Amino acid sequence: MPATESGPTKPSPATKPDRATKPDRATEPERATQPSPARPTGSTADHRRALEAEQHYLDLLHRVRERELTAAEADLDRPDQPDEDGLSRQAHRDAVSARRAELRRAEQGLYFGRIDDAHGSRHLGRVGLRGEPDDFPPGHDHDDPLLIDWRAPAARAFYTATARNAQGVLSRRHIRTQGRQVTGVDDEALSGAAAGDTALVGEAALLRALEQRRTGAMGDIVATLQAEQDAIVRAPREGGLVVQGGPGTGKTAVALHRAAYLLFAHPRIAERGVLIVGPSQRFLDYIGQVLPALGETQVVGLTLAGLLPGVVPTLTDSDAGAEIKGRAVWAAILRRAADELLPAAVPVQVSVAGENVSLSAGRVAQLLRQADAADGPATLRRLLVTDLTRLAVAQAQQQFDDVERGFEDILATVDRSLAKETGEQHTPLRAVDPAEIRQQVVADPALDATVERLRPAIDPRSALHRLLTESAFLARTAPELTAAERTAVARDAHETDWSTADTALLDELAAVLHWPGVPAESALRQGEPTLAERATADRGWAYGHVIVDEAQELSDLQWRAIARRCPTGSMTMVGDVNQVEAPGGHSDWSAALTPVLGERWSRTDLTVCYRTPQQVMSVAAEALSAAGATVAPPRSVRPGRVAPWQQRVPAANLARTAAEVLERWGADYAGGQLAVIAAESRLPALAPLQSAQVSVLTPQQSKGLEFDAVLLVDPDAIADGRRGANALYVAMTRCTQELGTLHVEPATDR
Repeated sequence: MPATESGPTKPSPATKPDRATKPDRATEPERATQPSPARPTGSTADHRRALEAEQHYLDLLHRVRERELTAAEADLDRPDQPDEDGLSRQAHRDAVSARRAELRRAEQGLYFGRIDDAHGSRHLGRVGLRGEPDDFPPGHDHDDPLLIDWRAPAARAFYTATARNAQGVLSRRHIRTQGRQVTGVDDEALSGAAAGDTALVGEAALLRALEQRRTGAMGDIVATLQAEQDAIVRAPREGGLVVQGGPGTGKTAVALHRAAYLLFAHPRIAERGVLIVGPSQRFLDYIGQVLPALGETQVVGLTLAGLLPGVVPTLTDSDAGAEIKGRAVWAAILRRAADELLPAAVPVQVSVAGENVSLSAGRVAQLLRQADAADGPATLRRLLVTDLTRLAVAQAQQQFDDVERGFEDILATVDRSLAKETGEQHTPLRAVDPAEIRQQVVADPALDATVERLRPAIDPRSALHRLLTESAFLARTAPELTAAERTAVARDAHETDWSTADTALLDELAAVLHWPGVPAESALRQGEPTLAERATADRGWAYGHVIVDEAQELSDLQWRAIARRCPTGSMTMVGDVNQVEAPGGHSDWSAALTPVLGERWSRTDLTVCYRTPQQVMSVAAEALSAAGATVAPPRSVRPGRVAPWQQRVPAANLARTAAEVLERWGADYAGGQLAVIAAESRLPALAPLQSAQVSVLTPQQSKGLEFDAVLLVDPDAIADGRRGANALYVAMTRCTQELGTLHVEPATDR
């Protein structure tokens, strides 16, 4: 059922607060060992001893990490040996270089967890580490790893063991570190714990992390992944996986950790990289350090506007125009337009050994259809070579047979005469050589000229510009659109820029025309390009896996563009249909995905909100109800410390009152991040409030972001917009601590 467009009910009044291993990616062994078993922290003395023990272990891990890092650097500095195979040596160097980078990045947060069972202890961290015999206490198995990579199967119980299902785990410890210093531990006893205990994994560590100040950049949650999140991280890679999750459920973080896990468990994905499609560049910047911190760099981040190399959208469509341009029917429209723009089939002729070999226009038309269904000019050339070679061979064979039959008597007479005069015998005619004939076909300049004439390189930008500026052309090729809809997408003849919705049209047309594209600016630099540079410069690059965030916002045509970039369909799509705002977006996952993935996708739901306090979620539920929610909102696990509050002020005083609130919050949330969220029309007056600590945003711009406190300014203006109730729900759920609302006081007659 589509979301309704009615405005939201007002948030209920609230009391205002009283205040002015991974070298070869092999599966890790089942457990590592620890000098002494972990115990739930009791007395101060117990806690101190636990800190000392973990500090000793962390020191050991860093010594082992540095030792391996030194060995890796020495290996890379070693000169090549004359008898070494070049390819093998390069592969080895690449692996060692990757491991070196991984060890360097792991310096921060190297070790974060430990589980104890009847057999001993397992220690978890960002990378796997193995020790030498001297690193282990007497009697311990030297084959056990000192540190298990969090993605290894042996680490899974750390994330999934609960009091109800302990999985053999007796206790779990979360270790907090700052640099190389252990700053705290949180222990849980799972054996014998009450079955009715919380289902949260590592509740103390989780809540402690949630209470921390926001920094303006997303951090990884590798130490506090919950069981329902871990199940998504480790889900099979085949097909598409939709993660439906309300605000604060951690769906973005889970998708990023899933990418790290897939790159670890399936190294071949790294050969093609992972594409992350985000709603804005600010969002991509916000999440930009998560995967590098987890040890993965084979990742490309793009917005929908940046999917097509060489196209940088600067225009904004009307809502109606954007919705029309996002429809799937454009695939057929653009196919018809391309058919008009591309030349018709003509006969093809090449010369082989002085003889002409020809294909009829009808046969060329058949080959064109086959080529257009594949990769265009390259396939066309291959098909032409095959067909022309076949005909040339048949033609040459016929000539050979005719000569052999017609002159065998003459040849016999000549042979006898030669033998009598010189003693030499006649050499028989040489049979037809198909390989040689093929070489002659390929070498004929007429072949390439023909391919270029039949399938010229047409820039999709010029083609789309013509389609949207020539009304008769658009009317012929787009009978599915009404006259009013064609007018809504029409383009000024002098316009040279594009919109984000145009990018999907251009990408579809580029695929139909088999346009090679123009190199992205990053690919024009000197030196060996990175995977990200190669991928972003290549319109046809096929990624090993694709992550789409805010996936409910994509139009049908944008989904087609995403699917082209991952032919295997290995995708993770995260979003919340209750937060859909974009024209052409979807409030039903099946409607969005079945047209491009068929039955090759599944859905899982995240049901717990970790970010947003319970009081805020309760108030936001009213806006969600007005939006016509199709999915139940998540359940918040955090009782907030500050109740949501509201204040009415004259319109002229909005900016000044907002500044006063922010000044107070600047002290209350020192070191944290604040946001002012308002409708587009209010931003000019509020823009001066922007600072290093304060972001001034629309609800759309705030998608995927989080802040310690959010000031919602003039919610009625937000609610009056298209899908305004959905936008209001987004804005209200961005905070981790406090939500304040400034309403505009109604004007009074004097």
